[in-house]
Amino acid sequence: FKEQKRLFEDAVILGMPELIEQAKEKSIDIESEMVALSYIAASMEATEAEQLEQITIDFSEYNINALEAYGRLSKNEDVKQSRLIDLTAEEKAIRKTLEKYKQKYSSQHKERLNNVGNDTRKFSQYSFIGFIIIALASISVVGLIITISIIKPLNKTVTAVDKIAKGDFSVSLSLGDDEIGQLSS
Repeated sequence: FKEQKRLFEDAVILGMPELIEQAKEKSIDIESEMVALSYIAASMEATEAEQLEQITIDFSEYNINALEAYGRLSKNEDVKQSRLIDLTAEEKAIRKTLEKYKQKYSSQHKERLNNVGNDTRKFSQYSFIGFIIIALASISVVGLIITISIIKPLNKTVTAVDKIAKGDFSVSLSLGDDEIGQLSS
């Protein structure tokens, strides 16, 4: 919007009507962006959506009048002073309203991004806690397996050795072919 205004002013000051064409091209870009904003309006309150639609209409009207007035001025043709004052007032009002929406929606956008960041941090923390729980559970299972496969046979061997030490030679152990089994035989 500011660039279009600068093109209008340069066309008048430099007496270059071809800059009006560039301003016209810029206005097409601006109108396209305003139409894109109107798609966002679906998520707004009804009054805000209506205001945004009204701004789009106001800009289109301003644009038609500005192209005509500044085009004439760039060709050194007369334009009423009051018309230029009205155009300036319209431009300021449109810019002020757009700035208000820009601030409002950029702050809402920042808030949403902060929420996404917070949610991501929470998810990471929960994932880390879940990983720790799974790791501890795995360690417990491994400990249980070790207990069952090593300590239990050792306890049986110790019990058998105690019986043998007390003179009971009828004890027989068959705990397997591993080291514990060999020790017990």
